[in-house]
Amino acid sequence: LKLLVIGPLPFWAVGTACVMPRVVSNGARDDESAPGLEEDALAWDTGLSQFLGRLEEELIKWHSEERAKAKDRQAKCQREQKDLAALEASILDARAPRELKGRDDQPWQDKLRELVQQAKEQRDEVRQAVELIRGHTKLHLEPAGGASLLQKLPSEGQPLASSAEELPKFVKQFLELADKPPVE
Repeated sequence: LKLLVIGPLPFWAVGTACVMPRVVSNGARDDESAPGLEEDALAWDTGLSQFLGRLEEELIKWHSEERAKAKDRQAKCQREQKDLAALEASILDARAPRELKGRDDQPWQDKLRELVQQAKEQRDEVRQAVELIRGHTKLHLEPAGGASLLQKLPSEGQPLASSAEELPKFVKQFLELADKPPVE
């Protein structure tokens, strides 16, 4: 085994040894050469050129693989940056952050805690409104067709799984039932 180091090592070879092929095999991969042929490993045609040729091929292969990986990472990063920019734009365009206290030039992240608190309060108000509708419908409107409304409302004690568009429909149906004359 002979070591050949020419100049400073490249970054990918730090911590490893560059090994020249044995004189007998001359870099052959599967002992292709005859054992009796001992040539100078530094002879260009039979030793050094083959070794450097394989090294060049492997470096080209490694470089192309790393370039492909870098392009994939860069594309993924660009997609994530576009998603983030779209998300921030939608937050800035939303009505809720503009209604919060604070300066207009203040970043939306600083207003986030207040925004979350406001959302929790609104959710509690909606839950209370649904409970009031359910309670009044059970007590007073069930004979007048309130059973269908009660089936549409979320179960008592269950979290609201309805979308924002459902609540106005519940209220409208409740008001229509309340406007009907009582059934005797």
